[in-house]
Parts: sequence; C-alpha cells; structure tokens
Amino acid sequence: IIAYCVVKNKLERLELKPEGKLPEGLIWIDLIEPSAKEERFVETALGIDAPTREEMDKNEVMSPFYREGEASYMTITALYNQGSGHPESTAITLILLENKCLVTMRYHRPKAFSHFVARAVRLPDLCQSPEKVMEGLMEALVNSIADVLEKAGNELDRLLKELFEKPAL
Repeated sequence: IIAYCVVKNKLERLELKPEGKLPEGLIWIDLIEPSAKEERFVETALGIDAPTREEMDKNEVMSPFYREGEASYMTITALYNQGSGHPESTAITLILLENKCLVTMRYHRPKAFSHFVARAVRLPDLCQSPEKVMEGLMEALVNSIADVLEKAGNELDRLLKELFEKPAL
C-alpha cells in the first residue's frame, strides 16, 4: 500500500502496513496488487467497499461508473508494457472520496502512474485535492494512450507507403 500525503505543500510517499493507521495529510492511496488483508484495511479505514479483481474486470465493461455512499467509483482501461512493442490493457479502479482522498486499485504498473508522481513531486499544486490527483492521473493515462496511438499510426502509414508505392510487376 503506497500512501501519498501533502505535508508542508510537498508530496510525500509512504508505505503503509495493514495493521497501521492512515497518516495525516493523506491525499491518495495506491493499492498495487493488494492482498486481501491490505484491501480490508483500506476498506475499514475509509468505510468503502473496494471491488475485487474479478469485479474490476466486470465493471470495466458493465458498470464503469457508480456511486456508493460518499464514494464515487470509476473503472477504466489503461495500457502497460508500451515499450515492449506489444502494449497490453488492464483495468484500474479509481475511488474518489470527496474532500478526503483518492484510492487507486491496480494489478499492473502503467508508466503513466510513475510519470504523474514524478510531475507531482516537482509541481505540488497537482496534489492539492483528491480531485486534482485524479485529474492528473487521468491526463497522464490519456497521454500514454495517445503516444501508443501515434506510434501505431506512424507504423501503419509506413506499411501503407511500402505496400502501395512498390512498382507494379
């Protein structure tokens, strides 16, 4: 469990243990491949019902946006392994507790997350609220997909040129 807190207008990264407590200034909890114990800890501490991995995959298609109590849920598709030449997709759930914190649940490591954290460390204004963190993450994920689409488009253009500009036999 990675927690990000805003302390003295700076973003700080902490690793949480399931038997601990939530730190002051908490703005974002990033659950990466969470165990059942880690999931229960966050659910209990924040009063939410986090979806299981199977529910995330189902929600991605059937019900990507919903609200339960004070929490708004959104499950999106993100890309990872972009540098390998064969990007893959994965479901990521974002749980926004207004004026409290953002929780992200994921089972892969899209580079967009580390890119956003690096920017947020340099530009603390990106983390002034859970909503701003969500906005920044979404921007980073969209930019990541745009890069993949641009590369695919360039490769398609190259292949079309090669195919149609060959002299007739």
